[in-house]
Amino acid sequence: MSETSSWMLMIVAMMFPLIANSACNVAARSLWPRRQRAIAGFVIGYLCVWLIAGIALSLAISYIRTQSWVDVKAVVGFSFIAAAAWQITPVKRRALFSCHRTMPIAPEGWQADCGCVRYGWVIGGSCLLNCWAWMLFCTLTGHNLVAMLFAAFIGIAERYPIRKFKFPVPFASSLFTVVR
Repeated sequence: MSETSSWMLMIVAMMFPLIANSACNVAARSLWPRRQRAIAGFVIGYLCVWLIAGIALSLAISYIRTQSWVDVKAVVGFSFIAAAAWQITPVKRRALFSCHRTMPIAPEGWQADCGCVRYGWVIGGSCLLNCWAWMLFCTLTGHNLVAMLFAAFIGIAERYPIRKFKFPVPFASSLFTVVR
């Protein structure tokens, strides 16, 4: 499996649970007959941002692997340190807040389709800025399951704080109760 396809599979597995509320927002703000198309447009816009980043990262990783002087384990260690340091920067905090923004979407026509794709692009850009360091770390570890679970846990913990916890899937909130 190529590096870019592994990257996109990782993005789908790790990031889709984090954008469930945004996708529900798109569905709720769209007319009933076009809700499925609105969600599809949002997801396409979102994935385009990550695809561009994945292609660039794949090229960089293939270059790094061809260099004999590069210690890959040191690069992985440095990426973990960089990801941990990124967590406390103000730019990262603003990017996290941007992941929750909303945008107006036209009710019908090509303006609605473009609005949904644009909204997905904007949320994807915010998510990329917010999560790039952990995604880089996961990629450099060879998409290690433990590294991906760790990064996913961090993403869920910062987007859904325990005192404000609401399951992104509507039926799941009825299955579980959170003690406050």
